Amino acid sequence: NAVDIFATIAEIAGVDLSQVASGITLDSKSFVSNLANPSAASSRAYNFSEVFTPLGAQYGDIPPASGTLDSSKAIRDSRYKLIWNVLDNTTKFYDLFVDPYENNDLIPGGLVPGSVEDRTYRALKAQIVTLLNT
Repeated sequence: NAVDIFATIAEIAGVDLSQVASGITLDSKSFVSNLANPSAASSRAYNFSEVFTPLGAQYGDIPPASGTLDSSKAIRDSRYKLIWNVLDNTTKFYDLFVDPYENNDLIPGGLVPGSVEDRTYRALKAQIVTLLNT
C-alpha cells in the first residue's frame, strides 16, 4: 500500500512515529522487514488501491484526463481481488489463482451464498468501506 511508504521511510530514518504522531491514528505500516527479507510474512492481510477523479470533475468543472469519470477502489487478499466503482456502484471480483489476468469476473455468474467466494467478496467489500470511513 502506498500509505506504507510513510512508516517505512520513517523507520529507515530512525524516526519513532509513536513519538512524532502521538494521539494520531496512522494506517501506515513499515515494510522494512520485507525489504531485508522478501520472504518474510506481510504485515497486511490485504492490499488496497484507488483511482479517483479530481474534485469538481463530476460536475463538469474539470475535464477528467481519461474522458470518463472514475472512482474505483480495489482490494485484494492472497487469492481474490475486488474492484468497486463507487460512482456507478459496479463491482468486479476475480479469483487470481485460476484467473491471474482478470478475464473472468465472478459476479455475472452469481456467487453461491455462504461459499468461500461469497464470504471473501463480502469481507473485502466491508474492508473497503471501513478504509473509506477512516
